[in-house]
Amino acid sequence: MQASDVRATQKMRVQQIRYALAACDLRQIPAISVLRIEAHDFNLRRILSYIPYFPTGTLECLDLNGDTTPSATAELWPWTAFLESFPPFSELIVRKVSAFALDGGSPLLGIKRLILQEHTTCAFPDLLLAVPNLEYLHIGPVYDQDDHDMTPGVDYSLSKLQTLSMDQLFSFPWGVRFTAPNLTSYRFTTDEGCLDDEFCAFLTACKSLHFVELGMMDDSIMPLARATSTIQHLTLILDESKLPSIHWNNPDAIPFPQLKTLTLISRSSPPQDYYKYIDSDEEEDIDMDETNPDTASTGNAKVLPNQFLDYLVMTRCLPRSHEASLLPETLLALEALKITVSSPDIPSDWMKSIHLHSATAKVTENTFSDTSITLSWIHEEAGLLGIIPESPFHEPL
Repeated sequence: MQASDVRATQKMRVQQIRYALAACDLRQIPAISVLRIEAHDFNLRRILSYIPYFPTGTLECLDLNGDTTPSATAELWPWTAFLESFPPFSELIVRKVSAFALDGGSPLLGIKRLILQEHTTCAFPDLLLAVPNLEYLHIGPVYDQDDHDMTPGVDYSLSKLQTLSMDQLFSFPWGVRFTAPNLTSYRFTTDEGCLDDEFCAFLTACKSLHFVELGMMDDSIMPLARATSTIQHLTLILDESKLPSIHWNNPDAIPFPQLKTLTLISRSSPPQDYYKYIDSDEEEDIDMDETNPDTASTGNAKVLPNQFLDYLVMTRCLPRSHEASLLPETLLALEALKITVSSPDIPSDWMKSIHLHSATAKVTENTFSDTSITLSWIHEEAGLLGIIPESPFHEPL
């Protein structure tokens, strides 16, 4: 196709978009629950600039789905001015924008939920100033490795924020004085790095943090435990080929002393040679000193899933009245333990646990892609599933 034909096609598409936007007179709709604008393979900012009429009634959610085509003028686009053209709305969703920025000097006071996904860059400091009344914030993935323009002496505080979700977030200015004193739920996933000091300091300042979901490649569970002791419901993504060393009964620093429920999500399979060092004849006779993650050798020995589970059950799930319990005196037994795998059944490597079958309550659930088993050693099956609260985040791990 010649260049002239391409220009003609683009011009025709622009005319079609303009006609469609003009035909849909948003002023005639008194109440809009969700207004979704999708660009597909067209530039989102161009489409938004063609809107002739803005709603004059009520609007609850504005959902903008663009593309990630780089643009030299992307950072100069007046996002705040555009959003102010709408009546006040409480939820903003913006996906696939090459660069997203809000004017920190013109706060959008009505926005309580903000979801940002698949952006190349995002100006976080100004963003935090622009939405001071946020109650829910999801960011990620954002592939931003640039330095952030931070104003010295400014407190970036979201005092109303209750839920914060960061998925595959490779850059966030933890060096700013960002606080969320009333945060109750937090999720963080990434394929690289670990919890650094500034990140842990942010969590330490969250005195009401009760619900945490953590998915990381490196062993960051113990840094999380040192950063906060208020977690009641914890979800961990585990790699069976590299099960973490969690010192569940360390008398000097017991991790997660207020923990009530624990969810373990296994998303990967071990390599083919993972168990080759194990003699199948020796698996039946389990020496807990050898399988104890606190004392296991750091050489070729690895902890099997069933051994990892047995040690966890003994140190955090079995009531002290049980003869095998290693529950510290200062703790209460977990109310529920949930295991989720991406397979039709729970793998035998988990089911070989010698304590799994002693649970007083066990409920199995199956979805299209996952299988979950929820266990308790102190409750009966009635009401077991209600013990673990539903995830407060808009997308499952």
